[in-house]
Amino acid sequence: MSCATAKKTVVTKKYSCDILELPEYLTQQAGEGLHIKKITPAWLVFEQGEPAETDYKMIPVNNSVEFDHLKELPGWEPVLTFGEFVLLSAPQGTPFTMAMDKQVTMVKLSFMRTMYIVRFLLAFAGLVFAVAGIAQYAASKPWLAVLSAVLSAALALFGVLELLPLIRLQKSIRRLAGKDA
Repeated sequence: MSCATAKKTVVTKKYSCDILELPEYLTQQAGEGLHIKKITPAWLVFEQGEPAETDYKMIPVNNSVEFDHLKELPGWEPVLTFGEFVLLSAPQGTPFTMAMDKQVTMVKLSFMRTMYIVRFLLAFAGLVFAVAGIAQYAASKPWLAVLSAVLSAALALFGVLELLPLIRLQKSIRRLAGKDA
């Protein structure tokens, strides 16, 4: 007897919404049969399946104790993590019993924004250092210039990949701050 495996269709979509608006979008996609499998800085990766009425929540998490608390929420399951966020899902209408204070969320998002800025600045400083290495070693030691060029490319990519979530995070902070007004 042979075991046939069903081939899953993977769909990749670019997204630009802020991180706190993402659950609404994912709920709509689940209704159309697209179930989230991965979140990258620029893309969402879905698996095609049966339409489902699913609710999602994107929760900022600072430590493993908070993550363990999320795993204990009745009816809600962690789907994946993205940076400092955990994406939870549950059948539509499942009560979300965890209190979400806007002030605490703002503090967490502000801390995350600071960390993204620090990582971006470190990548930029490394990029400047690597470019200086190219200039210094281009004539005398070409292999060091090539190594510096590779490092420059990697740091430039890392810097861009830090900027994308930072921009989305800033959108979330502005939107959340606007709700308080």
